[in-house]
Amino acid sequence: MILKRIVNFVKILGLLSFGIMIFYLISWSCTVSPAKSAYRYHKIDPNSLISKEKALKDLQNYYHAIRTAHPQPYRYTSDTEFRIAKDSLAKIINTHSGDSLKKVELYFLLRSLAAKTKDSHTIIFMVENEPISYFPYGVKIFNNRLYVVGNDSTSRPLPIGSEILSINDIACDKILSTLSNFESTALEHTKNNKIAKNFSFYLYYYYQIKDSVKLEVKSNGVKSNFKVNLMDRNPDFQTKNRIKPKYQFYQLGVNGDSIPVIDLNDFSDIDMDRFKKEVDLFFESHYSKDYLIIDLRDNGGGSEKYGRYVLGYLTNKRMKTYENYIWKMSEVARWQINQKKNRSFYNMKVPSVLWKFPIHKLHEYGNYIEDKLSMNNGELRNSGPSYFDPQKVSYPFRGGVLMLINHETASAAQDVAAIFKRNQLGVLIGSETKNSMSFGGNIWVDLELENSGIRYYMPMTYGVIDLSDSISGVRPDINVHYSFKEYSGNIDKEMKKAIELIEN
Repeated sequence: MILKRIVNFVKILGLLSFGIMIFYLISWSCTVSPAKSAYRYHKIDPNSLISKEKALKDLQNYYHAIRTAHPQPYRYTSDTEFRIAKDSLAKIINTHSGDSLKKVELYFLLRSLAAKTKDSHTIIFMVENEPISYFPYGVKIFNNRLYVVGNDSTSRPLPIGSEILSINDIACDKILSTLSNFESTALEHTKNNKIAKNFSFYLYYYYQIKDSVKLEVKSNGVKSNFKVNLMDRNPDFQTKNRIKPKYQFYQLGVNGDSIPVIDLNDFSDIDMDRFKKEVDLFFESHYSKDYLIIDLRDNGGGSEKYGRYVLGYLTNKRMKTYENYIWKMSEVARWQINQKKNRSFYNMKVPSVLWKFPIHKLHEYGNYIEDKLSMNNGELRNSGPSYFDPQKVSYPFRGGVLMLINHETASAAQDVAAIFKRNQLGVLIGSETKNSMSFGGNIWVDLELENSGIRYYMPMTYGVIDLSDSISGVRPDINVHYSFKEYSGNIDKEMKKAIELIEN
């Protein structure tokens, strides 16, 4: 009798398991990958037309999105100034000749509005925003003047250090003044670097220069005027820095000894488990050294967890990260968080029929996400000072640490530099970082304007690293300044200064 019951139970269990398996297979086969964002991601013809009426709607919708979704839209610009800026752009659209304007014209109007936030994570762009023709010279802005620092022209090479005085009879100081309206940052050096980096983009899309360009140039004290053809490929000087590995370990010979160096070039799309193993092996080999150099120059950010893991080898004390950390909930942010959560379930192969059930604990950050979704639209939540505890390590490093930063150290990399400085983990060498010490983060709002298809990013959070000075970037303990000659000569002054300190 008991045996019969066991057999029946096993049969029922088998049928139930089979039914669950069939349900899972059917429901999973019907599950569609959630969109990464709300945009349709179609290609935009920048020269296609949009009616004034639709352009005004997109302007109003973008203005509304910044006001309702951005966590700190008025840190640098007041509500009144922001509204006046929007109204002036609406006037430009209304007074535009004809019944329509090019989408690229609308794009630059919207970009100037985004720049009012002075937040580098408030971004607006066209899906297809790479120019087809490229300026054949690398440029750098020094003292509001435009200099040649790279040369890829076969028809008219220019000496490095030549000053470009005008382009198509437009004085360069006027060009730089105009382009500064499109870069969203509170820091002048960052604005100049962005303009220089995007110079081909601006010539092609804003000034509509697509074949050849007339230049007035001063080289070795002599002025000249000539035309030069644009290039149909990205010049070598624009791409040579992109081939660096995301991180690397090496050693420098100083005073007959070897100094270990961790070169952290990027904090995005890195296998964390592999990164941890390599960092662990690095410190196991070098923990007893007298000095360590950590290089964060040109690191544009990503996730600061990689940098925090390295810092965990330098101290066993809790480290302060932010003075304030502000979250803002909005309708678009809520949609984006739900999509992020659902994508995680999809990657875990959880069928979509279960996504609306309270299964958030399956997600790595489930409780964190549910806490944010409990907020009301428009609600601001300030977590106050935040900290993190370093991991336990077998081979802590207790020697002297030198960290290198520059004007391109940004976002998560800047956070790591700030933690390093705030917690007095060593000496910071270089130049002020790319972002202010209060800036938007967690770019989860990723949307597309309905009429033009122009896409925009917006932060959901706002971190304040230093309450006493939230406008400046992270400043080094030892400032390294480059003259134009030193910059163009490819001299590594930050590393040279680090070695000099170690030698002395």
